[in-house]
Amino acid sequence: MDLKKLLFPGTDARLLPESSVFLNAVTREETISARELLGVTIHPVKGGAAGVRSTNGGATRVIAYHQSSKFTDGSGLDIRQAYKYTSNLTMLLRLVKHYPASFVRHVQNEKDGEKTARTEFLDDVMEWALPRKGKISGHDLLLWGDLGAIIPENREETASLHGKIVSYLQAASVLRSVILSTPMSLEDAKYDLITKSYDAVWYAAPRKVFWYPDFYSLPDSNLAYAFWSGVVSPENIRELMDMGDILLYTEVVEGYLYATAILRVVVPIRNGTADFSSETSQLMKLGKWERRTGADLKKAFQAFVPGSAPPPAWDRHSVHKPNYVLSAIQKSLKNVGDKNGDTMSGFIDDEPFFLNNQLRPSRIYLGPSKVGKSTLAAAHVLQTNGCRVIWMPLTAGQFESAPHWVERFEGTVINLNLPDAYTLHRQNDKQNGTRPTRVDMVAKQEELHVEDKEAAEKTVAKLEAEWYQRGKIVGLPLTFRVKSGDTVRLLNWYNHFLTAMREAWKRWYELTGELATIVADNFSALKLSDNDPLLGELPAAIGENLGLNLAWLVSNGRNIGLSCWITTHSKEDLDHISTGLFNQFGLCFNLKHNDFTFCEVSQPKDRDVLVPKLYIKLPYPIKRVVERREPNLDELPWTQKEVSAD
Repeated sequence: MDLKKLLFPGTDARLLPESSVFLNAVTREETISARELLGVTIHPVKGGAAGVRSTNGGATRVIAYHQSSKFTDGSGLDIRQAYKYTSNLTMLLRLVKHYPASFVRHVQNEKDGEKTARTEFLDDVMEWALPRKGKISGHDLLLWGDLGAIIPENREETASLHGKIVSYLQAASVLRSVILSTPMSLEDAKYDLITKSYDAVWYAAPRKVFWYPDFYSLPDSNLAYAFWSGVVSPENIRELMDMGDILLYTEVVEGYLYATAILRVVVPIRNGTADFSSETSQLMKLGKWERRTGADLKKAFQAFVPGSAPPPAWDRHSVHKPNYVLSAIQKSLKNVGDKNGDTMSGFIDDEPFFLNNQLRPSRIYLGPSKVGKSTLAAAHVLQTNGCRVIWMPLTAGQFESAPHWVERFEGTVINLNLPDAYTLHRQNDKQNGTRPTRVDMVAKQEELHVEDKEAAEKTVAKLEAEWYQRGKIVGLPLTFRVKSGDTVRLLNWYNHFLTAMREAWKRWYELTGELATIVADNFSALKLSDNDPLLGELPAAIGENLGLNLAWLVSNGRNIGLSCWITTHSKEDLDHISTGLFNQFGLCFNLKHNDFTFCEVSQPKDRDVLVPKLYIKLPYPIKRVVERREPNLDELPWTQKEVSAD
């Protein structure tokens, strides 16, 4: 019996619909109650954005999200520029704290059933990430204002300041993240499969709010939330940012910036009580700040709903030194990583930065030669997918680390000796004194390519047969030791190996759901001459074929269980193969400087810098596993074993 066919054929989770004959009375009541609680309704507007409107009527507002103070073109966020396009703007600067439970759980799962060497490596990763503390903190920023001031035409600047416009389907996750004070989620909600409708407010709203005289709490959260309104200034803005979330409704009046400021503080409930005495004492030292109580609690609660109407004008004031205050806000933005981040990537200041490997499966590591691209990529990839990694060095390097760590983790190192036709002819020339023509050279090279295709396909077939025989993946991680130098045959062999592996892994993925990662190290090697003096256009065609194969994996590999990571020198290396390929990558690690210390992390698709300056210097226990083996370095005490593919 096929359980997959028997059980629930629908592929997407269903949200309860906004309005439909399928709605029962209970659902209608929940939806109405949710709108009354949050004080907003949400509908799609231009470009699929979420249009938020107060239940009391008024303008439709749109939300923009920023998680970094820098853009991919090197320019910085400047909030002052927003007032070129609107005279009023709401800002919500959130203090985000969370425990990296997904990372800890991921490391424990990865350690299950592993050999000692990989277990030790994962222990070192855990020590690298969490040597002192378990909580991570940072800031992000939501801006909202009238629709016409926020939504851009094409790519020009608006009051959104090139922030990510929250879409209609993302609105539910965004509102819920703010209400629960959790790391931002930008996941799309799903339409109901029957009615094709959904209600973001119903999804985002808590089922109940417990209102107390001077704070509120939510079911199952064990947290208490309280509000203060007051005056922001250059003297207190930094302290306020460290205390909680700050809502600023700002207006420009006759050249002056006026603000209504509300601070939300969250504390744990212990023994049935919520103690805000420390925060109260601190705020007394920061100027005019007053606790909001009674009916004001719900008004403040609704003011914090992204896209909501302006709050009551509590303690409205002109901002002293507004440039300083706005600068402090934008400079504070610091990404805390993905909500379910499971792999350690580096540090922001003294906070570990975790990324969800499955959220953005394709990666590119950019930078000049010898800045640590391959070293960093190896440190990252060895944390993933049960070490199911295929590492392909596109150039022959004598001191590369991959064969060493593959052997250390009891994987497979395949020895490749693939000299081109002119090398073989040169050897024959010495024996018989003949000199082949260019036509003979190309014919011989093509003959060798046919042999290499058969050899590559047999290599994959042998691996796949063993998987099914053993009932599990064996032979991974896998890499290659190139004996014959940088040859055209090498790239041809890789191309046929990849084509066969795509089909083999697709079959395995459909059966087991297991994932793997292919890393192509030094993509720049694929840019070959189209007028080779001995082989003509053949080298360029082979390089392009392999490049297109890798490009397909970048864009589509996750559908068959394969992620594709690439290291290369510059974005231009990609354009040689496929224009626009760079924008298909989920993540870019740009190692700009030859100091092995910092890199920039961005999302090419969204023109979004996640981290302007990520500290990537590896601790010695990890570095000694993944770094290049330079001639002056002592070799680690294991013996290289090779499987020949000659």
